[in-house]
Amino acid sequence: CGSQNYLYPINAVPRMKCLIFLPVLAAAASVQSPVQKVVTMLKAMSEKGEAELQDEKVQYAKYAQWCESTKAEKSTAVDEATGKIEVLKADIAKAQTDAEVLAKDIEEHGAQIEKIGGEKTKAEEVRKKEAEDYAVEFKDYSESVDAIGRALETLEKQAGSHPQALIQLGTGRHAQEVRKLVALATPKAPAYDFQSGNITGMLKTLQDQFVTEKRELEKAETSKVHSYQLLLASLSSQQESEGEDKGRKVGLKAKKMQLKASKEDELTTTSSSKDADTKYLDDVTATCRQKAADYESNQKLRTDELEAISKAVQIVSQKLSLLEVNFQSLLQLRKATSLTLLRSAKN
Repeated sequence: CGSQNYLYPINAVPRMKCLIFLPVLAAAASVQSPVQKVVTMLKAMSEKGEAELQDEKVQYAKYAQWCESTKAEKSTAVDEATGKIEVLKADIAKAQTDAEVLAKDIEEHGAQIEKIGGEKTKAEEVRKKEAEDYAVEFKDYSESVDAIGRALETLEKQAGSHPQALIQLGTGRHAQEVRKLVALATPKAPAYDFQSGNITGMLKTLQDQFVTEKRELEKAETSKVHSYQLLLASLSSQQESEGEDKGRKVGLKAKKMQLKASKEDELTTTSSSKDADTKYLDDVTATCRQKAADYESNQKLRTDELEAISKAVQIVSQKLSLLEVNFQSLLQLRKATSLTLLRSAKN
């Protein structure tokens, strides 16, 4: 700007001022104004808000998907538990009914066993009485047949000893009947007129009759014994069958009660699980509903903020454009003044 023969010549002062002022003007042209900084800051806020808005949409979409899948899963679990509870209740009711029916059957089997036992006791008593009666009857027939035999021998050996022969008949029931018959058949005549032929024939006939009746008695006894044995075997078989049925049903009843207890435990567990799932579903539904409301509120707030920032940027930018025009005019004016000063300095 001037000669270098002098350190600070007098005409160098204006030139120095111009040299100093030029860099200042250049720097002023390149540095942002406070308004430009505000616009830049607002734009940065807008970009950040838009990014956060989109990020929140992505995050909420994932959360909403989790809400839907969780609610669907828990709803399915609750529905399945509800159906299972109905089935378990039906199973428990059926097991209880089956157990009650079996208990009634068991009671009936017990009563039948007791009844058969009574019939066996009664049959044994009847058989015992029949055996006792048979023994007495058999002994009477045997004694009577033997007595008639002895009487016949006496009559044959001692003709006319009718009274002695009758004494040998013994004291049995049949012997007494024989005496009555002999007394009726004997004519009223002196003892020496007594003829043993009629008595002998009558005794032989009675002896044959008694032998025949004794055999019939033995056959009847044999038949009664056989019938008793068949009845006893039948009653024992019935009693055994009733006992087996009773034992089998006792086992079935125990299994039904065990099944009922198992189903009741499963019902308790399923009901508890259903209650827990229902509460969790209600909590998730309420939470997701609240989160959705919060999300919509936040989205609206962020959108409103972004719109406000956008409007602010637009307004500030418009004002900044006017300021920029004025600033450029001022800068041109100062530049022209500087050039004038430079020219003057040169001259």
